Amino acid sequence: MRISRSVAAVIGVATAWPIVYFVAFMVFMLTTFTNRGEGLMEELFDYLFIAHVLTMLIIMALLAFYVVHLFKNDSMPSDQRILWMLVLFFGNLFAFPVYWYLHVWRTPPTRPAV
Repeated sequence: MRISRSVAAVIGVATAWPIVYFVAFMVFMLTTFTNRGEGLMEELFDYLFIAHVLTMLIIMALLAFYVVHLFKNDSMPSDQRILWMLVLFFGNLFAFPVYWYLHVWRTPPTRPAV
């Protein structure tokens, strides 16, 4: 399954978002709970909730994409597919960027038919 470079780049940005969000969320929570951001949680809770739900939806969409890509990827041996599926399910936040780089970004770009 070949993907164009522009689509692979968009998928890469979506893949990076959960990690960026996780770091930002942890910084926000640490700031809030150390009393430096007193009242900040109440002010930003609605936005934080929306960002959290959207991030979860992005993670589920990425998981679906990567599993479909995994089983449509003819260049991957079948014994590695099961291993990658388990890694994607259980370590998704950290496995997504690795899989994206190895199997989506590094594949040769799609060439138009002549």
